[in-house]
Amino acid sequence: MSEFVSGVDPASFPEPFAGLYRSHLQLKGLRPKTVGAYARAMRRIGQHFDYEVTALSPAQLTDYFTQLKASHSWSGVKLDLSPRRAAPSGLGSPRGTVEAAASA
Repeated sequence: MSEFVSGVDPASFPEPFAGLYRSHLQLKGLRPKTVGAYARAMRRIGQHFDYEVTALSPAQLTDYFTQLKASHSWSGVKLDLSPRRAAPSGLGSPRGTVEAAASA
């Protein structure tokens, strides 16, 4: 098993994404499976936006989650939205994203 909670070394990502990813994985009181799911969601968002996530607009996030909803189940999209609520600042604003993605 990897020494990293998520199974992925945060240093494998460019900064500032690596720092955001690292701090996000330090959320207290979460079970390992939850941390793993949140980590996958962050990696997927990071990859989609070429790890330039510090200035994402609500419109960009809504578009991303709308696209994700077209290719994944709603329960999977909701799981990817969950870490957005607890995400460190700098990863864009989650306000309205859930509602917009649900209605798309």
